[in-house]
Amino acid sequence: MLYGLVLLVVTCQIWLIFNKAINWDEFLHFGQIYELADGRLTNAIQTLPARFFGWVTTVSDDVILQIKAIRLVMLCATLFTAALIAMLARKLATPEFAILCSLVYLTAGYVFTNSFSYRTDPLAAATLMGALYFFVSGQLTWGRVALIGVLVGFAGALTVKSIIYLPCFAAIAWLRWDNAANGKLREMIRFAAIVIAAVLTFVVLITLHGANLPANEVQSSSLQRSYENFFRFFEFEMIRYVFAQGIFAPLVTLCLFGLPLFA
Repeated sequence: MLYGLVLLVVTCQIWLIFNKAINWDEFLHFGQIYELADGRLTNAIQTLPARFFGWVTTVSDDVILQIKAIRLVMLCATLFTAALIAMLARKLATPEFAILCSLVYLTAGYVFTNSFSYRTDPLAAATLMGALYFFVSGQLTWGRVALIGVLVGFAGALTVKSIIYLPCFAAIAWLRWDNAANGKLREMIRFAAIVIAAVLTFVVLITLHGANLPANEVQSSSLQRSYENFFRFFEFEMIRYVFAQGIFAPLVTLCLFGLPLFA
């Protein structure tokens, strides 16, 4: 039954891909593809996806169909995220509960209505959930350390909002450190290596992406503006979207605030 419900949700999202109105945020990111192709893109911060979707201009002469084609890719990223959520949950619970976690995610408010939209968020979510999965499972070998760092750095290059996942990584780091009875120092060294790998990946990707962009000398101020815009999210005018999400996803809200009481 749970698998049937997941299939129903995905079917509804596919319907939304071709019928839901295109929002201004999608047009903003979509315009960056053409700006890059025309040599008019001047900001390397949070515009990296424009490098990956240049192919969409060959799909059709209709820009609406082009955006819908990208939406299909975004939906794949969302389903990949949902699969990783199930894989993570499976380490702590039964297969049925793991699928239920994915179902809750797919039906949660803005995730259901916008997770297929062309934005940086679906790609970053898939990348960061992948990093979390590798961080949780298995021994923290140096190869796994490098992979986690690269994934986190890549997500950061996609969007500065990736920092929202910091508490998740911090919680897992604490659990690994607490369970490492005889190797706590070794774990700390590996955690530091992940951070270094993430920073290096971020710097390399942004540098390569911005190397041939015009007005490349303004990138530092662009990064500052991006972080300023991110922290504007905590102003009341923006934080209202958090309350709206809480209303649109009551089950998630109930779990966030109710389950700790029973832990």
